[in-house]
Amino acid sequence: MRTEPNPSETDRQAEPIGLADSTRPGESAGRDEPAGQDEPLSPYRYEYLYPDEFLAQVSRMPVFLVPLGLLEWHGDHLPLGTDALKAHGLCLRIADRLRGGIVLPALPIGRPGYSRRVGTLTFAEATVAAMLEDLLGQLRKVGARVVLVLSGHYGDCQMDLVRRVTEDFGRRHGEMRILATAEYEGVLVDGVPPADHAKKHETALMAALHPGLVRMEAYRTGPRRVHCYGDVPYDVYREPDLVTPEQDLPALATPAFGERIVGAVVSRLSGWILDALAELGIPHA
Repeated sequence: MRTEPNPSETDRQAEPIGLADSTRPGESAGRDEPAGQDEPLSPYRYEYLYPDEFLAQVSRMPVFLVPLGLLEWHGDHLPLGTDALKAHGLCLRIADRLRGGIVLPALPIGRPGYSRRVGTLTFAEATVAAMLEDLLGQLRKVGARVVLVLSGHYGDCQMDLVRRVTEDFGRRHGEMRILATAEYEGVLVDGVPPADHAKKHETALMAALHPGLVRMEAYRTGPRRVHCYGDVPYDVYREPDLVTPEQDLPALATPAFGERIVGAVVSRLSGWILDALAELGIPHA
């Protein structure tokens, strides 16, 4: 049974793999956009579905996508919810590519994390493990056969826990496939994994997925102090209050570069989901 995606040997763009073309969230056939609604209503968002639509989606493609993140400092130019926002945006792109699946609301609960820095909320291992275990059990109840847990928050502290919980659940429920990964894993863009913290890759992803939330005018290079808290729970990394941004983000973190990352991630994870469906003998329409 395949439990890990194959790492890319070369830069992967959104090459044809028998799927619909990757589109932006909301571009697939969905509901009309109500007056005053800023974001088009995707037909794959769990919270937007009515009971009959939910049952039809599960019957057609029993795939659920779970975006994980963290409310965490990401410089002055990105919002505190960056990790969860980019994971959710990627899940919507994957569902658009598959023309199916149900995307849960982003869950901003995770392990450290720059726990000391302004606005960051981190949680105990037992809390995160219990949340994931309960969530997977609930998704099994409502008919999930394949679950993708996509973490926009990285680090061994986070990913070791996510993998341990999901792999254990998968062993106990062989009728399901639980896929867990950080978005950059198994992907190379310009020869490197597209992973960093509030630098070129993460900023470009946000520029592609949520362009209105990137405050590039607030970005400055050079040393400066960040507001940090004392008496911090789960102070794993003990990060300093001095940061020194150096990259020329306006030139490097463009929406076009972000779209390259999005295309590679969507291609890899869509293919992984299709492989899991095939292992279970579930046809993809």
